Amino acid sequence: MNILQEQQVCILHIGVHKTGSGSIQNTFHKSRQQLLEKYGIFFQEYDINLTSALRSIFQPNPERYHANIKVGANTPELAARQNDIHLQGIKKDLEKSSKFHIVLSAEGLSSFTTDEAKSFMKLLRNYYSNIKVIVYLRHSVDWISGRVQERFRTGKPIPQTLGKNDLPNYKDKLAPWANAVGNDKIHVRDFGDAQKLPLGVLSDFCGLLGVDENDLIVKRKNRADIDFSQEGADLLNRLNILHPYSEERAKKIATARILNDGDYFRSIRGRKFGLPLHVI
Repeated sequence: MNILQEQQVCILHIGVHKTGSGSIQNTFHKSRQQLLEKYGIFFQEYDINLTSALRSIFQPNPERYHANIKVGANTPELAARQNDIHLQGIKKDLEKSSKFHIVLSAEGLSSFTTDEAKSFMKLLRNYYSNIKVIVYLRHSVDWISGRVQERFRTGKPIPQTLGKNDLPNYKDKLAPWANAVGNDKIHVRDFGDAQKLPLGVLSDFCGLLGVDENDLIVKRKNRADIDFSQEGADLLNRLNILHPYSEERAKKIATARILNDGDYFRSIRGRKFGLPLHVI
């Protein structure tokens, strides 16, 4: 199956979260020259993952967005300045890709509201009339496990109970894009089936675009984005309880912590992480 048969297609890869988006982003970024020369596919230059840029640009209060808080863009004025940089970078990519297909990847797009999705479409349609969306969905239990791991990786303790945002609501994630581009432009893929392929989701994604994965710079089959051992999870969770990651009132990282320090705990070996019984 090749969905790039038409001229100048804009592909939006919107995740969802915890479905191997990093595998696609890192491989396509490293293989940009091969993709452009052999397949006429331009992969975003501005950033490997456009989540932070796009979430910041299109939400109503970007100064409250955690990625902006991390870099000090925590006032309306500073956030607006940050958004101007983001927007100029993305527009530059769109202008450079005007004679080619383009792939834009950001799993954060799966969290867009209908208004945010339509605003993004308004920008893209200045450059591309044919826009298609690719989204990967995974089994609910696996998704919840990944979501909980993401929570404590970014500084929040493991929840005592699952909240609304910890449960997969795929209908709400897809509805904004159905409203913005139409159901016929959305290609829904099964993450579990994709993982059975030689390079997992990357193989499936390449198949959709008519790309031979052997032409790309690939190190290995990638796992889902977040993988903690039980021991690593327990240690990081304890750290988050004793020393919270951020100072909410000051809108900054706590002095006892460093940027993205939760990632260090992923290297701790041990038993496979399992959801606590009290959460389930």
